[in-house]
Amino acid sequence: MILNIIFEVGAFIVFSIASIVLMLWVSNLLYKFQRRFGYFTNSTRGIKLIWIDVKTNALSKQNVSINMIWRFIVEAHPGKPRLVAYLQKMKIAQIEEFAKDIISEQLRLDIATMTIEEISFNPDKFMDTISKNINLELGEIGLKTKYIYLIDIKDELNSINIKTTPTIPQLFAKLLKKMKLK
Repeated sequence: MILNIIFEVGAFIVFSIASIVLMLWVSNLLYKFQRRFGYFTNSTRGIKLIWIDVKTNALSKQNVSINMIWRFIVEAHPGKPRLVAYLQKMKIAQIEEFAKDIISEQLRLDIATMTIEEISFNPDKFMDTISKNINLELGEIGLKTKYIYLIDIKDELNSINIKTTPTIPQLFAKLLKKMKLK
């Protein structure tokens, strides 16, 4: 009797976990399909967000090479309905490529006007400059940044010391490290 109940509860738990995993797999598949073949459209909950990962390198004012990894989350600019209407006819992959090119070039231009010391010792000014200039450029095509994350930044002299946004694997590694210590 007790073994029968334990078996039924265990089967229910296994079935529940399997259905959750299947649901996540299907939603991930639909998300990938929509990103590949979907269009940039408004939904009833607002304008769709697009994640753009940018890996770029640039030369500073002192000709020092800086490698950066950024994540930009962009959305349609609410004040530019004609441009947004044009964006809605494009596929998401086209918008991503277009925005990625604009962002990469603007990052190179902004870094070229700054010294390593300006970047390292005044990160708030650095991020404000990047945000302002990229929003100006993206505004020309009907987009604006919602969030900007600096994931990694390194220079060839190893003198830049800016606290970057941790990635998900880094957060999990920290969590596991804390759990092992306790």
